Formats: sequence, structure tokens, C-alpha cells
Amino acid sequence: MFWMLVLARHNAELSDLDRLLRDVWVECCEHLSAFTIHGERFSSSNDDDESDFSVPLDQVIGPGSSFSYEYDFGSTTKLRLSVIGQSTVAPRRGPLCLIARNNRPEIPCHLCGEKGEYLVTNWPESPYQIIICRDCLKKKAKDVEPECVIVLPNSPRGGVCGYMEEPSTALRWYPVGWHMGEIYPAESEEVLNEIMNSDEDDESSPCDEDAGV
Repeated sequence: MFWMLVLARHNAELSDLDRLLRDVWVECCEHLSAFTIHGERFSSSNDDDESDFSVPLDQVIGPGSSFSYEYDFGSTTKLRLSVIGQSTVAPRRGPLCLIARNNRPEIPCHLCGEKGEYLVTNWPESPYQIIICRDCLKKKAKDVEPECVIVLPNSPRGGVCGYMEEPSTALRWYPVGWHMGEIYPAESEEVLNEIMNSDEDDESSPCDEDAGV
């Protein structure tokens, strides 16, 4: 469901790839991470509290290489990575560039089957997490905590730990010319805020009989 295609310079380091994966897909609480390449493990923190990630990519991987990445060694998100080829084209700026990515997934609402728009991480019934559309969220808003409802993230870490999608950090890895509205449904977030704050607005409104003299 989730995939991306990344263009890398030969002298890009594991630290650059780690940063891209964090910014686009997994960062939530600055957890540790690690790559496993041809049986060797490279960690963001070794026994001396220093990173193993200052290794150029072309020293450890090449066309045909397959390797893995782990983020957070408690509630782990594990990714499969591979080098699909070599190109004479290089990123215009920086060591890496995200040049293709899956569209935001379309997952049906758990309650009605329509297109889901939000992820609820403390659903009071079974299952504990659900995908829900905006109409059903309006009906169930009083049953969930506002901080436990987020726009359905375009990420394999959605619903894990404290993950929330950060389009501003992801955007730095896109080619020049892309803007926020092309990678994140800001309108969905605006609707979410309206739905979850509607009761507060109603309670704070003065009663007609108490209005001025």
C-alpha cells in the first residue's frame, strides 16, 4: 500500500536516507533506527552513543541490493528497501530526492463503507483503531477524544505510538516546485477541527436570556 521511489547521489549517506524516511514516513518521538544490509546492522546509536550512519550509500549498496530499515525498537515499523537501478541523473539539490510516491490510500469507513478520511486511535469498541468518514465522525464525535483523531496519514506508521503526518518536513525531499496542498489534504484537517471543536463553541455561547439589557 505504501511505497516511494528515491533518487540518490552516490555520496549520499545512510544518515541522509534515515532522515528522509523519518521526515516522510515514520518520525514521531525521535526513536532509534537501524539498517540491516547484507547481514550487517547499522544503527543510529551504537555502544559509544555515536551513529553508524555516516557511511556513503555506494559503499554498502548497489543495483540489485535489498535491505531493511527499522524505526523504533519498541513499537517497530519495518520497511523493505531495494536498489532498482543506476542512473546518470542526480538530484538537483541535496543528496536525495523523492521522485514518486503512492497516492494517499483509499480505505472504506469502518461504519458505513464510504471513503474513510480519519484515523481514530481510541475507538471505544472493537477494533481499537478504525478508519472513519467525516459524516460518521460528526455522529460519533462525542465518543472519542479530539487528540486521538487524525487525518488518515499516507504512512505505514499511521496509528503507531504518537505518529502524526508532518507534510512540511516531507516536502523538503520533493522536487522543486511542489507545494503543501499537493501532498496533504489540509481541508480534511480544517473539517476535523470544526467537528471536534463544535461542542466547545456551543457551550461557550451565551444564552439569549442572559444577553445585554
